[in-house]
Amino acid sequence: MNTQNVIVPKPILIPKKDIDYNKWSVIACDVFTSQIKYWEDLKEYIGDSPSALKLILPEVYLNENIANRISLINAEMQKYVNDDIFEVVDSGMILTERSTKFTKRRLGLVVCIDLERYSFNIADCSAIRASEQTIIERIPPRVKIREKALLELPHIMLLMSDPNFLVIEEAYKSQDKELIYDFELNMGGGHIKGYKISNPQKILKAFEKISSPEAVKKTCKSSTGFVLAVGDGNHSLAAAKVNWNNVKRALPLERHQDHSARYALVEIVNIFDEGLVFHPIHRVVKNVDARKVAARLKAEFAIEKGKTQIIFNTKESISIPIPDEPLDAIESVQKFLDDLKLEDESISIDYIHGEDNLREIVSSSNDSVGIILPAIPKDKFFEELSIRKVLPKKSFSLGEAEEKRYYLEAKFIK
Repeated sequence: MNTQNVIVPKPILIPKKDIDYNKWSVIACDVFTSQIKYWEDLKEYIGDSPSALKLILPEVYLNENIANRISLINAEMQKYVNDDIFEVVDSGMILTERSTKFTKRRLGLVVCIDLERYSFNIADCSAIRASEQTIIERIPPRVKIREKALLELPHIMLLMSDPNFLVIEEAYKSQDKELIYDFELNMGGGHIKGYKISNPQKILKAFEKISSPEAVKKTCKSSTGFVLAVGDGNHSLAAAKVNWNNVKRALPLERHQDHSARYALVEIVNIFDEGLVFHPIHRVVKNVDARKVAARLKAEFAIEKGKTQIIFNTKESISIPIPDEPLDAIESVQKFLDDLKLEDESISIDYIHGEDNLREIVSSSNDSVGIILPAIPKDKFFEELSIRKVLPKKSFSLGEAEEKRYYLEAKFIK
């Protein structure tokens, strides 16, 4: 495994100071996928102001005219570039400080990663790993968004194991940074500050220490370990990789190194950051007879000793047995639901961040059922991923729904 040049500082774009950052920055596209009111309220609030909302495709709209939406996104990107609304952070590193109603502080590092060091193929011993199985059918629509796009705006979050806090936390304590944004996020997202890192080489050297073969083996309990794992935006990063593979086929070899599509903008978070909390992602199953599903679940897991809840539209809930080990429980329930959908294609499964959101969705639908799943322990994340190679689909969420990453920074990919 080659761990060199995993992170590579490249110029980052942020809106100029006269842009309303509160209206510019919006939450990740893959949240509130069953709550269209969230997105409609956000759209109404933003109005005609420049906003990242006009540069992304919220997944709640995936069943609509995607081709037309993509054309509008590409046109809006070109307009913003023509209108010169961006300034350049030439050091290529931004340290973020996020606070929400759930956590006092979470630190992150916005920087580019080299897509040549990443693979979503679980057989590859890449330095950057997918954390869950990549569903190949989900990649083409995301590639379609990228292939003619001028810019990328990341909601991808990568996890690193830095128990001694040598990288991000040391940078936060350092004087080698400059405050470049400080504002309240819309729709209850909390507060965020961003600092331009003046000395990126210092961070690169610290990152090399935690990326050494010895450090990787200690963290992953394996000599075939990895340095970074996808915490959020798994399919978005996979789409970036496929897009780069498509681009480089048409390029002479000497142009591979510096092409902008080779590098993806992400936010890296230390898994030991106290502000980073692993939350479960619950399931809601629609177009079903809830009581029949509950009965089948109870029969399926009759001998298991763990417990979870299944919720009906009447707000009534019952306990069902599931495996004690969280990852085994998630994998077993997901397999049950996937098999259920194979029997009846009219059934739909959605993945919900936050128990309150799950209850709201289920209570408003007569033919749905919610399944509450457990959180996985983050302290064994790197070890488990190294052993299992891939975690069950939608195993965890980095924080509550409102704590998901907001689009803010951008980068040219053409």
